[in-house]
Amino acid sequence: MLFCYRNLNFRDRDTHVWFVWVAFFSRYTGNTSMNLITTLGLIAGTLTTAAYCPQLVKTWRSKSAGDISWSMLITLCAGILLWLVYGVYVHDWPVILANVVTLMLTSVILALKIRYELPSPSLPATQASSLTK
Repeated sequence: MLFCYRNLNFRDRDTHVWFVWVAFFSRYTGNTSMNLITTLGLIAGTLTTAAYCPQLVKTWRSKSAGDISWSMLITLCAGILLWLVYGVYVHDWPVILANVVTLMLTSVILALKIRYELPSPSLPATQASSLTK
């Protein structure tokens, strides 16, 4: 595998990076097809997980989560949790890693929605007056 890698002429950088991943994984485990699928899963997990970062940053900066539906966010968190349980059950590291990180990101978005959307409890009049003195 590495002999072929040295003799190839790469014009596309993405192809080069992809081939390095495959060569690296196949060298250490000897199973090219399994590592290709694992690499594909890791790339897919990275992309779908990274998709939540812009929403998290927007919610954090704007201090508003009004555009995000409660039912969508709760259903999404439950689905991600179930995917995580599935990944643990079948010992699939790409599924586990992607869903742990995605669950953390969506949980932060859910926490920010709770913080920005739910009314904060008001202080009783006696405590409020003692704070201003």
